[in-house]
Amino acid sequence: MINRIIGNIKHLITRNTGLFIMFVCVQLVAVSVILFSYGVANHYNTKIGEVEGTSLKYYMQISPELKEESCLTEQYYMFSDAVINIFKNKIRGMMTVGKCGNITYNAMMDIRDGKFVNSDYVNNNIASYVKEGEVISDEEQENGAKVVLVGSKIDAGDYLDIMGEQYRVKGIMYFKVYEKEIFLPYNSIPKDARCSYVTIYLTKPINETEYNKIKTAMKMYLGELYEIDEDSVK
Repeated sequence: MINRIIGNIKHLITRNTGLFIMFVCVQLVAVSVILFSYGVANHYNTKIGEVEGTSLKYYMQISPELKEESCLTEQYYMFSDAVINIFKNKIRGMMTVGKCGNITYNAMMDIRDGKFVNSDYVNNNIASYVKEGEVISDEEQENGAKVVLVGSKIDAGDYLDIMGEQYRVKGIMYFKVYEKEIFLPYNSIPKDARCSYVTIYLTKPINETEYNKIKTAMKMYLGELYEIDEDSVK
């Protein structure tokens, strides 16, 4: 088979030299066009930062020794609104961890159809630790209801006073990690609580322009104390 192919090529060269040269020229032009197009596309992607990384999680945190100076809820919500606006259709959800006085709080949500809903993590993981009561609902997430899941080591009746605000206890979590922690709807963090840790969950990697916008929003709303975990952008 190979010998026949080589023989046909030799026949084409000797009997139809002009046609062979034309064939070679066409192939060279095609390859050149492909390489040129690739170069243009690569240059364009580099300029706009089409693909900056592959991570779908970005962490923003404050140094442990500076937690007493971490931002208040109002500042955090302004930053959160900026994040949602910057990422638009790329954002899957957000989580923040901080302090309500001497209690650690967790607040997280997913975004579906432009609405805040209960996060998959709460539905799939935290729910399994709630042995009394029930988890936060999508409606409570959307409305920022004053409800709370409490750890089993937190003394709570039907309501829990959190920094002067009354939250209805929906469920009790029986899991060692959360014994002294609470889970809140994303939009119901007490106004005087402090935020020390943020996670942004995405459906697509961010580009260079978006990354720079996040850095600007951090400086504007969270101050100089926070930094992005660089491991999350590689």
